[in-house]
Amino acid sequence: DWPSDGRIYAAELQNSFTVGELLGGGENPLAGTEVTWGAQYRTDIVSSDR
Repeated sequence: DWPSDGRIYAAELQNSFTVGELLGGGENPLAGTEVTWGAQYRTDIVSSDR
């Protein structure tokens, strides 16, 4: 029926890796560099009401 409402859910995960794994290790100056990227979760309530 109209008007209507609902919820939206979204999630993002985290990952971590060492640059040396991508470059094959060795004498590369970035070989020991570790990269970590984030995570988040979000909930929104949406409605057609004005």
